[in-house]
This record gives sequence, C-alpha cells and structure tokens, in this order.
Amino acid sequence: MKNVIIGTAGHIDHGKTTLVRALTGTDADRLPEEKTRGLTIDIGFAFLDLDNDIRINFIDVPGHERFVKNMLAGATTIDGALLVIAADDGIMPQTREHLAILNLLEIRHIIVVITKCDMVDNEWMEMLREEIENMLVKTIYKGARILPVSSINNNGISELKKAMTDLVSRINNPRTNVTFRLPIDRAFTIPGFGSVVTGSVKNGTISNNDEVELLPMQKIARVRGIEVNGTKSESASVGQRAAINLVGVKLSDIYRGCELSIPGHMEPCQIVDCVLFLHENAKKNLANRARIRFHLFTNEIMGRVILLNKEILKPGEECLAQIILERPIVVERNDRYIIRRYSPSYTIGGGKILRSNTRRLKRFNDKVLNALEILAHNNISDIVELMFIESKPYCLSSKDLQATLNLSNSDIQSVITELLKNNKLINIGTNEAANSKLIHIKTFEKLQAHVETVLKQFHSENPISHGMETTILRSRIDRDLPTDLFSFLISKLSHDKRIKSESKKISLYDFKVKISDIDKKELENVESAMIKGGFTPSPIEEILSKFTKGANKEHISKFLLETGTAVEVSRSIFYHKNIIDQLKRLITDYINKNSSISAAEFRDLTQTSRKYTIPLLEYFDKIHFTKRVEDKRILYGGN
Repeated sequence: MKNVIIGTAGHIDHGKTTLVRALTGTDADRLPEEKTRGLTIDIGFAFLDLDNDIRINFIDVPGHERFVKNMLAGATTIDGALLVIAADDGIMPQTREHLAILNLLEIRHIIVVITKCDMVDNEWMEMLREEIENMLVKTIYKGARILPVSSINNNGISELKKAMTDLVSRINNPRTNVTFRLPIDRAFTIPGFGSVVTGSVKNGTISNNDEVELLPMQKIARVRGIEVNGTKSESASVGQRAAINLVGVKLSDIYRGCELSIPGHMEPCQIVDCVLFLHENAKKNLANRARIRFHLFTNEIMGRVILLNKEILKPGEECLAQIILERPIVVERNDRYIIRRYSPSYTIGGGKILRSNTRRLKRFNDKVLNALEILAHNNISDIVELMFIESKPYCLSSKDLQATLNLSNSDIQSVITELLKNNKLINIGTNEAANSKLIHIKTFEKLQAHVETVLKQFHSENPISHGMETTILRSRIDRDLPTDLFSFLISKLSHDKRIKSESKKISLYDFKVKISDIDKKELENVESAMIKGGFTPSPIEEILSKFTKGANKEHISKFLLETGTAVEVSRSIFYHKNIIDQLKRLITDYINKNSSISAAEFRDLTQTSRKYTIPLLEYFDKIHFTKRVEDKRILYGGN
C-alpha cells in the first residue's frame, strides 16, 4: 500500500476539521478543550483508504494565528496539502500565511478546497475562484486544482477523493531506502508499557526490536512495539503515521521537537548553514543577527540569523546564511525550515538546510560562499567532491558519505565510480571502492607537496643527515594523519621517485649528503677522540663540545650514528665501531676458551669500571651478540 501524508491548511473556522471528518469519518479534534470550544488547537490525525491501494494519512492543523507554531509542527512533515478556503469568508490572513508556509516548505502537491459552497451563489463562487487563482500566480501552485465542496451535504466529496487519488499518483517518495527518521510530535505513557512517541515517518523504515537514538539528547532506546494508524504492526515506513513504544527512555527525556533515528546517524548541532528566502510579505528587511523563531519539523527554537553574503535581506530576496540556535537540534542536508519574527510572531521566510556546522563562518568570504553555493545547487557529484576536499580526516568511505548525505548505497557508488573514472579520487585501499578509503586528488597532491617541503627544510637544516625518521616526518605533516594514508603517501612518492626511504630514513630522491671541509675536519677529530678513548671513552657531549662548533654538534652526532661509525651504548656513551669490533673479538675468544663470561670477568678483561661494563654487556645482549644465562653470558646461538 502506498502511504502519503496530507496536511490541511487555511484560516480558522474555514472547515478543515469538518472536511477531514467528511472524508474519513474521524473527528481529528482529540483534546477536550477542542471539542468544548469547537476550535482546533493542536494537530490532529485521521486516515483514508482510497482505491488502488492508497492510504492517505491526514494531519489536521489549527488555523488560528496563535497556533501557527502547532500548524508548523504538522505541516513540515507532509507530502501534500489541502488548502481550505471557506466560500463565505474567502481569502483571509491565515490563508495567505499558511499558503506562504507551504510554498516555503516546497510542498509541491496541493488541492485548493472551497468549503461551505452551499452558502454562496454561483456568481460569488466564480469571483472567489478568480481571486484564488490570482493569489496562486506568485507561488509554485499556479494552476493548482480548485474544487468546491460542502461537508454538510457531501457535495463534491467524491470528486475531491478522485482528485486526491490523482494527486497521490504524482507524489514520488524517494526516501524509502534511506536511514530512518521520525520527528516526534507527541509523547505519553501507557501503564505497563512505558514511553510512547508518535510522529510521521520522514525517512526509511523502523521495525520491532530495532535500536533507535533519541535526539538531540543522544539516548539509545529499543523499539518494543509499533502501531500504525492504531493497528499493531511489525514495522513503520516513510509516509506512515506511527506510535512507537520505547524501552530505555523516560517520558521526562522527550518533548515535541525530539527525533528518532538510527544510533550514530546524526550529530546534534546548534549552527546550521542554509539558503534563506525572505518572503515578499515579510513587511520589513531582515537585519544581520536578527533574532528569529526557527521551525524545523516539530521543533520551534529561538535563534539568530547571520547573513553571509548580504548586509540586509529585503523581502523577496534570497541569501546564504548561518542560523545560530539557542539549543541543540539535528538536521540533514535539504531539510526545509521556516523562520518567523521573534516579536510580534509571524512567518517571514524559510529555506533549506545545506549542512550542520560546529563553527561560525566568515561573512563575505569567497571560499566559504563558493562551498555553500555548491551545496545549494544540489549536484550530488559536486557535493561529494566538496566533502572530500573539506574532509579533515582526509579520507572518506562510501559508508561515511551515505551517512552524511543520507542517500542510498547505489547512488553513492555511482557517484564514486564516476569520480574515480575522472581521476578526481584516489583509492588508498582495496580495488573495491565500496570497501576502501578514498581521498581527493587535490588533497593528496597537497600532502605530497607538503612532504617534499618538510624534507627540503630538513635537508637545509641537517646537511649531513641522511634523512628524517618516518615517525618524525609523519608528525611534521599532521599528527592526526591516518597510518594507512601515510604509508600510501610514502609508497606513492617513492614509486614516483620523488623521495627515497632507506633504513627508516626518508629523504628527497635526489638528496646527497654534503660534507664540507669544516665538517670533515670536525668528524676526523671526533672519531680520533672516540678511538683514543678506547674501552673507556669520554661522554659524547664532552667530545663534541671540544671538537665541534654551534649547531654542528647535533649534526655530527647524527651523522656518526646514521653511518654506523658510532654506536650508542648508553645515553651519553658512544663507542667507535672499530672499538666495538675489537670488544666483540675479545668476548668471542674468551667465551670460546672458557664457555662463558661474567660481568666481573669482562670488567677485568677490558680493564674498565661498572660504568662501562654493564651498558656494554646489555648492548651486546640487545643486538643478539651475547645471551645472558643467569649471571653469565654466552655467545648468542651457543649452548
């Protein structure tokens, strides 16, 4: 069965609730006060099954100006609308305001229903029809069907049902295969069952026992039961009205404006980037930082508008904007919203969400505005490319994109395949795009250039060093650079002969160590001192201070270690490689004659003190030249 949600709209006392009752047999006024006063205060619900397996879920909204915020709680989740105008009253203030709201929300499918047509003559009806047509000219509803009915004698009701069947056939709901989302419009408890929420399923499907997340407070709950139009169901899908029994949240956690979704799908935010249109009937300009009432689905939140590409926004104009909200909310790209004046409260504009944000954007900044323009134009390929370019983790997977854009996997894969084909993305993992991380070519090229810049600076500062250690290079590029991306980056640069990697040292491909005459002299002096020190060399700092000048101390010590000329046995004791070789021969000869050597025997053999004996023996153990067995050493691999 095809399910769609149709809302009513129109001025107070124009017969919206009576029309719904004539169509469905259900009185949508559920509150005692509504029945007593004969006035719709809050949104009400009913449903109608038509031919061809169609179910229309009605949301009946209040028409009084004091309850427009309640009207908005219902109108922002509908697929189509019945704009109700009483024949005897004609077009009234809330007729125009409700029509403006439908237009701003881009509810594209409406039928204008003239009620109480039995109370006026034909001439009056023709005049009213012409007035309505003129009102619709400046909206997206030019040429919309206008039908007269009488809810008292049912004249025109059957024709209206036929028109609604045609309207529903033109509503194509593509939101079935995306992630579940339900804005909550009511919450209550049932003894023995606990918390129950109701709302219109905006996206996707939810089933019994599924885990859901209550947003924006980010509380995890489980679905214990579902009712659709008052009947128990195993699931609820887009276009349906659902009551969902939740386990794991209290009624005190829930309010109108909360949403249900799949855990982790959406992050709360208090800043939204958007396109904002100020309605022609807004009466006055909208200033930067104006305080407004922000309505999205069942939410009403106070906020301030930051105009990003205009100093002021005039009625009938559009701009790019940020809205800074006074409490958290969850949004998705292309959500429609309404803004109203803070005081006096009336509808002035609306638009669509481009993205949620965590930072305030600079006004009149070309880079900021260009990115928002891409989002506003809604070309999915361009938006995906922008996401890659702006991604701080550098890499994204198709799963990341699917969650952020709330598109089907097939749609995402199609875009990725095209971008890979056009060499705009690089796959850093497997050959299957669905299972790997991807990076934009511009981002990758910037990282490559950054590696070369860092290495060039390093070589300039360390002319006799063979290269940078990989861990240091990675931290210089970006401490948060993912390991797999860094490995891929180094591999690609090496393959392209732009860098070389040897012994965990990375250098530019054409770099060669340049030793000046001064460096050579200092190296010779340091080496001579180390050799002269024999088995008891002076601390390396003392030798370097004596034979080198300035920053060259560090360069010389690094060069000696990198070339293997010096061996760091302990923090301050460096041995020349020739001395180490000599010590190895002494140990080998001694163990071959005596089967093992103790620390004391080694001390006596080398005529050294404990200061040198223990570090040397531990060093030989570490390089697997010797092996400690209890308090003696044997040759590594020996019995």
